[in-house]
Amino acid sequence: MALPIKIDPCPIAEAGFEVRFTASIYAGAVFGLVYNVLKESHPSTVVKLPILQLPEELRDQDPNLIYRPHYQISNDNFFVQIGPRVIVIVCKTPYPGWKAFKQEVVDALAAIIDTEAIGTIERMGLRYVNIFTGDVTEEITLKIKSEVPYDTKTVSMRMTVEHGGLMNNINIHNEALVGEKKDQAGTVVDIDTFINLNMPVSEWGYADILDRMHDAEKSIFFASLEQSLLERLNPTY
Repeated sequence: MALPIKIDPCPIAEAGFEVRFTASIYAGAVFGLVYNVLKESHPSTVVKLPILQLPEELRDQDPNLIYRPHYQISNDNFFVQIGPRVIVIVCKTPYPGWKAFKQEVVDALAAIIDTEAIGTIERMGLRYVNIFTGDVTEEITLKIKSEVPYDTKTVSMRMTVEHGGLMNNINIHNEALVGEKKDQAGTVVDIDTFINLNMPVSEWGYADILDRMHDAEKSIFFASLEQSLLERLNPTY
């Protein structure tokens, strides 16, 4: 089935790429090397992220913290967040489209790999958070089936599915607050597509994997929409 190449209005509220790795150098030196090769293309002031307020020993040992970025730099369209074991690239709003997003990721990764700071690639992921105004859960194809006639007030679903050889965490809930004043109800469709690799950086075909992840995420997203909801997004094929 052909998938739309554009929808309007676009519900993408956040789009981000993440790669987790083991450094080939002292982990504390990763930021300096990465910043040095990205500072011209991301000329913002360096922002220290809140995790740096925690003790270093805790950051290095807590499994919930070791893959958190420590610093952030940016340009007009993207944020790059850097940690001792992670690189995160996040689109600024509005979403610039896949072509621009992929190019940003590919260019940044090529420069970072050249520093030889990365030894082993552990995991890479691509996440899209889509927000719809109002409760559209009745127009989402993924549902919880029940024989009991409940009057459902709130919906929160989480599932992990394999698609295209990739794992996909899907979260859907209708408790988001949207609008300029954050006073309107909204529905979130959050898809995090990822793959565990554990391979030397020299064998990492990241550009091809990026396309595979994007194709999987896009396929799942549009398969999740009932025709009535898709039509309101004015798809272009």
